[in-house]
Amino acid sequence: MKGLVCSGTRRTVQVLGLLVLCLVLCVIKARGTLVMARDSFSLLEQAEAWQQGEWRRAVAGHYAPLQPLLVALGMRAGLTGEKSGQLLGVLASVACLLPLLWLAARWFGPRTAWWAGLCLACSPRLWAFAGEVLTEPLFFPLWLSALAGAWACWRRGGLARGLCAGLAVGLAYLARPEGAVLLVWALACAARARQGRARALLGVLLGFLLCAAPYVGALRLATGEWALARKNRVIVGSLAEASQGGPKLAVVEEYHADQDAAIRAGQEAHQELPGSALLRLLAENSGPVVRKLLSGFLTGVFVLVPAVNHPLWLLLAAVGVYACWRSRRHRRLLLFVCVPLLLHLAAVSVARPQKRYAAPSLLVVALLAGRGIDSGALTLRRRLGPRVARQWASAAGLLAVAVLLPELGPERLDRLWLRDAGQWLRAHGPPGAVYAADSRVAGYAGREAIPRVAPGFPGSADELIEYLESWRAGVLVLRSDRISAPTAEALAGERCTLLARWPAGESRWVHIYGFR
Repeated sequence: MKGLVCSGTRRTVQVLGLLVLCLVLCVIKARGTLVMARDSFSLLEQAEAWQQGEWRRAVAGHYAPLQPLLVALGMRAGLTGEKSGQLLGVLASVACLLPLLWLAARWFGPRTAWWAGLCLACSPRLWAFAGEVLTEPLFFPLWLSALAGAWACWRRGGLARGLCAGLAVGLAYLARPEGAVLLVWALACAARARQGRARALLGVLLGFLLCAAPYVGALRLATGEWALARKNRVIVGSLAEASQGGPKLAVVEEYHADQDAAIRAGQEAHQELPGSALLRLLAENSGPVVRKLLSGFLTGVFVLVPAVNHPLWLLLAAVGVYACWRSRRHRRLLLFVCVPLLLHLAAVSVARPQKRYAAPSLLVVALLAGRGIDSGALTLRRRLGPRVARQWASAAGLLAVAVLLPELGPERLDRLWLRDAGQWLRAHGPPGAVYAADSRVAGYAGREAIPRVAPGFPGSADELIEYLESWRAGVLVLRSDRISAPTAEALAGERCTLLARWPAGESRWVHIYGFR
């Protein structure tokens, strides 16, 4: 702990206080996260495969292996999959404070580091991610650690520093595939090292390969193809569609089964255009592909980053950017922290931009917000005097507390019926796949989820019954505001039996049918 922010017992106590504060706030938010995200169920399926020793099924799953593997270890210790995932999310969210404090102290000094740590510990978006069973919380500390390793290589090369940076990049890749983008930045930093440049480059490559090669090899054995991850098939399909002038496959984003459909579409595009043929197609149609990449990048910067960060933190970060730009030394540091984030956004915004894909921007925004607070406090102290500056700081602190406290409230309270209905089906429902207004009902019931064909489907009871027969459905879970009264009456006939009605908010009910 000594030297992390500044030497001395006082600084150590401050760091420990930040860690405890972040831990308490993340635990409160995790306990208030009442319903899991849709993607969480697929991640838990991979974790169960690891727990049962079915490594081929686990490796071939939708997600990178590190998060499901760690969740499986918690399940081996006796925790449920949901509790294990939330515990991992909370601990990883707290752990990301350490590399942030190290970087901020090296770049801006101990006072800015403390403010940056406080901004991250009190970030409502970090609390929200900590309570989810998703890969983002684990990705946070690894992404920052890779950035710290790249900075260490830039300052002074060498095999040890390069190896540490490569290992951090490799672990970030094992948490989320787009972590491999950091390899480009780490190599660029190692190539600019003041001394030991060749050894630093070798260390970065060796460290990354030590983490990535076993996973790529296992993926080859499990799926029969070479790939960095299963998700890259979505990107391949998206670029192929862009180069050919338009989409070939309609994907409903609400259901995870449709994500598998997108992956299959990417595989088909890759099989139709293997190797050099795909590259030739992209080169011959570079205009649409470049427009696709540019559109995704701009969406990431101007839509996803503001959507994933709290407005108060964005305002403070804007002040921090201004403060950095006024200093030539800090201007270089600003570029150092922003370039890898922009590379990340360019990589993840190609296929299907989603808000949580810009989650690492939380870390950069917190760092810049800390710089903004420190610079603003010094300016107030110099112009208004210490006493008035303290009064302004107290008022700003009270305002921040008033803004942030409501963010600690329960999450998805209006979706609690998903968990209740799913658990009722697990205990009392008939066997068979589940067609539901939300696929999380099937996840909580431990059943196969039948995907919805289109947002407006079904149009009639006959269409729905015909579709369900093709899937050998056992249970229907339909919301009263998503189905017409004639269709609901027709369902309660010869083929379906109304098993239960569940309240789903104000003037809304969930109808649970048994399908014969």
